[in-house]
Amino acid sequence: MAIDLVNITSNTSPLFDEFIAHRLGLLPLISTEVNDYVFHRDCNCSEYCEKCSVQFYLDVKCSMDQMDVTTNHIKQVNKDNSVIPVLFPEEDPIVIAKLKKNQDLNIHMIAKKGLGKEHSKWSPVSACVMQHVPEIEFLQDRFLIDKLSLTQKKEFVDSCPNKVYRYDEIRKIVVIDSKLNCTYCEECLNKLDSFGLDHTKAIKIAPVQNRFLFKVETVGSMKPEQVVVDALNEMKKKLSIILNVVESESKNIIVNR
Repeated sequence: MAIDLVNITSNTSPLFDEFIAHRLGLLPLISTEVNDYVFHRDCNCSEYCEKCSVQFYLDVKCSMDQMDVTTNHIKQVNKDNSVIPVLFPEEDPIVIAKLKKNQDLNIHMIAKKGLGKEHSKWSPVSACVMQHVPEIEFLQDRFLIDKLSLTQKKEFVDSCPNKVYRYDEIRKIVVIDSKLNCTYCEECLNKLDSFGLDHTKAIKIAPVQNRFLFKVETVGSMKPEQVVVDALNEMKKKLSIILNVVESESKNIIVNR
């Protein structure tokens, strides 16, 4: 869900109407129940209804020397709705505009359900990363790694920028501590080469086949788990449509032999 229509009745702030409308459109709204809504284009209502939209209003006037207009000032027309601006824990609300004494804002807003391919404001994802799960193994029963001097072992551990390895002070050996942090930068392999060792005989670093590390970060409107599950369900629907079309069209195909 995202604010799509903005009706500005009064704006005496230093910002243009279009500027404020753009900021309002990019505000993340809690959309955990987005599946309960229908797209406005699929709704049978004449304009907007509770099935396809959520309405907000913003009516503030500065009576002090200066004030910040934030997402806390946005109120729902329907108080029972769960779609509200995201409030991040231990963080201040998002600032929309700044007003000086006697300046005011009076705005009516309508939020709708949409797709990220239509506009980025409807995308709940801020970052998405996929990488192969790394497989890291010391070869030859650790013979070459354990052969390193104390200084070389610590240099080898420090060569990894992502802290994959750790030096065990008690056993005086190098251990693989966080292999999922590996990004295949090969700095540790270069360090072994600088010691005069053949890294291909000392350590094996390779991606595990058919296993991936998938990281999803959202803007707060939906939980990452919900985003992934909803995306997979949508993909399943589209593949089902393709399958039905292929099966129906295959009956009309004539093969000449």
